Amino acid sequence: MFRRTRCLVFLSVFSGQNKHCRDLKHSLLFGLITPLAFSFIWRLIHRVEKVSYTTRTKKLDEIVIASGLCVLCFVYLIFCFVQYSYLFSSLFNNLPSGLSYAEYARRGFFELVAVALINMGIVMGVINFTTTNSHRAALTLKWLNSILIVSTFVLLFSAHFRMSLYEESYGYTYLRFFTHSFMAMIFVMLCVTAYRVWTDRINLAKWYIVIGLVAYMLINYVNVDTFIAEKNMERFYLTGRIDVYYLSELSYDALPYLVELTNASDLLIQQTAGSRLL
Repeated sequence: MFRRTRCLVFLSVFSGQNKHCRDLKHSLLFGLITPLAFSFIWRLIHRVEKVSYTTRTKKLDEIVIASGLCVLCFVYLIFCFVQYSYLFSSLFNNLPSGLSYAEYARRGFFELVAVALINMGIVMGVINFTTTNSHRAALTLKWLNSILIVSTFVLLFSAHFRMSLYEESYGYTYLRFFTHSFMAMIFVMLCVTAYRVWTDRINLAKWYIVIGLVAYMLINYVNVDTFIAEKNMERFYLTGRIDVYYLSELSYDALPYLVELTNASDLLIQQTAGSRLL
């Protein structure tokens, strides 16, 4: 009797500790985010007077930078025009010859996202390190930066469509979910960058940090397993295909969907789901 009492006390304490650990994790997360968010809002309210663009000390010459951006933007326009069918083949479910769905999505994603990040770096460099001695020169650089950002949007959307085609063909996984999340974060950063091109009211580095922190918080509070299971079930009802083994490796949040598969019309899927539940 005494041993049983001790076991019950131990189990109650242990379960309480698990609850406290979860609460502690959330408290630490908010404890780290709150001071940063407060500092950012305080900085937005109490602005520091900025030096006019005509008096800033920069290192790069406007003529050299404008010439380079003109060439780069022209190359992007030619590239998008010539490679239109290659970039947006996923919109029409057509693939370039010699490429499988996997090769098309992977190559496209890494290539296009890498170029998008490089373009963001170029725009930030032009904004922060270019000398502008007249309003006309500043306006020219703003338009060239805007064209570069629009070209980056095109590449980013193409990468998104490629990954969507890959998911429709092979299903949804953790990696593919985080891939889309990363592209969404880049999209928001590009929007902020486009706004910064035409105004000096924001600090890009601070906004990038805030966007990264918000994205991190959303990822932590979104039920990724349920989302993946739901999307895979939607694909299953449309195509009749599903990776039961991957679904069974998700957390307990995906368990109802695995149970649902035990009533599937496909006998093999039904048996596989039943065996994975044992």
